[in-house]
Amino acid sequence: MLKLLAPVLTLIGIWFAYRINRNKRLAERLRSYEAILGDVLHLTAHPWKAKERTAEAMEFDHDDPELRDAVRAYLKAGSFRTLLPPEKFVPKRITSDQEKLEFAMTITRHARNHKDRVLETEREISTYEFSPVHHLDDPDIDERLATILDHVGKNLSSFGPQTRSRWRETTLVGPDEVRQRYRECIEMCPHSF
Repeated sequence: MLKLLAPVLTLIGIWFAYRINRNKRLAERLRSYEAILGDVLHLTAHPWKAKERTAEAMEFDHDDPELRDAVRAYLKAGSFRTLLPPEKFVPKRITSDQEKLEFAMTITRHARNHKDRVLETEREISTYEFSPVHHLDDPDIDERLATILDHVGKNLSSFGPQTRSRWRETTLVGPDEVRQRYRECIEMCPHSF
């Protein structure tokens, strides 16, 4: 009985060792995919974050310091400005109701014009130009791209043959050639990007 049980237990032990090893490899592959995905998402979102920072950096400027401060306060109030009357942002030196009303209207007009300028600035750069391909000179994007290529290179056996061949091509290509290939793809199929 013991002679029959020993080979069965050995086979079960080998089967469990195989399963544990396979699960470890799968978990390692998933960790590498997750690291690559995180870097790719950051790489893709970087130009949009830069656009937001550019829009936020545009502050209202005017020759009149009272008007400038009032409009900035009005813009910073955000959604609360709908609850606050525009007269709240009028300087205390203005006492007559007519002047307060005119100054409040001036504040709202300048704030609206400033918001329109900010939106125009945001729209100046097309979606096409927000591709990370156009920002390969940025050190942050370059670092992220190098990290992605490094992750893929270290785990190349986890990927299929197409990914391996694309990785080899990508490591040999410079930024200018990447931009050129991207433009060619856009020209060939403009609505897919």
